[in-house]
Amino acid sequence: MRNLILFLFVCVTSLAVAELALRVALPQPGFSAFPKSVPADLLQAHSGRSYSYRPGFSADIKESFRTVNVSINSLGMRDTEVSADERIDFLAIGDSFTAGAMVEQQEAWPAQLQQQLNADGRQLRVLNAGVSGYNMEQVRIAGEDLVALKPGAIIVGAYPAVSSRLWDPFVWLNGYPVRQSKVKRLRVTDSGFLLATNNRWLSNKAQFWLFENLHFGGWLWSLIAPSVETPEPPKPSAEELTVWFLDELSKLYDATSAADIPLIVFVLAHQRQDGTFSDALAGYNRSVVDYCVANGIPVFDSFGVLAGYPVEGVEFRAGGGSDFHWSPLGHAISAKGLADYIVARGLIPDASELGPQ
Repeated sequence: MRNLILFLFVCVTSLAVAELALRVALPQPGFSAFPKSVPADLLQAHSGRSYSYRPGFSADIKESFRTVNVSINSLGMRDTEVSADERIDFLAIGDSFTAGAMVEQQEAWPAQLQQQLNADGRQLRVLNAGVSGYNMEQVRIAGEDLVALKPGAIIVGAYPAVSSRLWDPFVWLNGYPVRQSKVKRLRVTDSGFLLATNNRWLSNKAQFWLFENLHFGGWLWSLIAPSVETPEPPKPSAEELTVWFLDELSKLYDATSAADIPLIVFVLAHQRQDGTFSDALAGYNRSVVDYCVANGIPVFDSFGVLAGYPVEGVEFRAGGGSDFHWSPLGHAISAKGLADYIVARGLIPDASELGPQ
């Protein structure tokens, strides 16, 4: 009996020491802090697109290696205010490449496009309605919502390389965009999220209890969980996702055509960490270009101007690591190519037909 008590005492003491050591040395198991690049009041829930930017938000946000100002106008767009009598010549819609993640608003391609188009004395307005994290369905719904502004033309920043977002989109959860596949396994805390693993061995509730109350058990479970994790539903193939992407683009074209607003497709491309541009990316973009050409939709592919840039070793990425967002130079080069295309094709709206908004 005495040996049993001693054994239990040693076990309990060892567990207590291990628990204390883990709490000091390691972060909370299963925990992810709220992303610093998405302040709690930047976004608001949206019935059709899950979330949108909150009108009136303004703050300096730390993104990767630099701090940028993010200011949202009264229309919920990362752009300056639109006056009552102002004409909108081009409305840009899209995801973070359009909104300008990691760059200042005036460095993003819609503002750069406006600057390029007005270099010869024009006074055109390009309004930036991009929202970070959107998939092509959310972009399409945004376009349908915004035809009421009656812009001269809509330019969609189409990014087929992330068509997987159609299957697993970012959705609204307590002020933050999270992947839809994770929503049921997330618990929001004061400073971040707890993420349970997907398996039948331990309920989400039990996992959250471990993560919050017994760090030793939580870390032990984190080591065991991958071996007993329930497989996720199979992801659609690249071909299926491309068809889905083009279907959303087709719906957007139908909506803009019904509103008698021209649509211009601006296909986005990203640079890999080693400075190259992949053949797979070229294939994704080519599928969009081929669709647009076949349906008479003006289309400009940024792949050509970026991959064919005459100076080798130029970094077009704004962030480090695996982030592929454009630097100010990437935005500028792409916007210059798009501006040249718009002018050469005679796609500048007739101001006399637009009038004040």
